[in-house]
Amino acid sequence: MEVWMTGLLIGVKEISNFLRIHPRTVYRCLKAGRLPMVKKDSLGRWTLRKEDYLGSLKDAYKYHTNRPR
Repeated sequence: MEVWMTGLLIGVKEISNFLRIHPRTVYRCLKAGRLPMVKKDSLGRWTLRKEDYLGSLKDAYKYHTNRPR
């Protein structure tokens, strides 16, 4: 798809729903660099490449499922 070439706009809510984590946790992952994204506009939308999206979601999922509770 063309959208993968130019960047995908996705919100924190969509990311948190996909990973099944709280939106604040998504912000923590963004701040820590575990989700490599660039803020696009003041509405809270983010842009990322397909490779970054797929790879970082796998890493974030592993991080949150393997940590002690």
